[in-house]
Amino acid sequence: MLHTGMMEVIFNIWISSSYYMSKLPKWVIDLNKNNKADAYLNTAWNTLYDIKSYKNSRTDNNVVEKTLKGQKHLLFLKT
Repeated sequence: MLHTGMMEVIFNIWISSSYYMSKLPKWVIDLNKNNKADAYLNTAWNTLYDIKSYKNSRTDNNVVEKTLKGQKHLLFLKT
């Protein structure tokens, strides 16, 4: 999030830490330029297999999941 005085700009980009690398790989830079994070956030996430086949997973909206700042529900679709 960038505060520019009168306007707040939110960037949905992939980042890393200098602990892991000094520069992002080219494919990540290209992904950020193409604004793919927004596309992923605006698309429903579906499981690869039938949801009932996942035995070691918890359901959504459980006690260990937290909402993102400003959200009331654990939904990852922009509204």
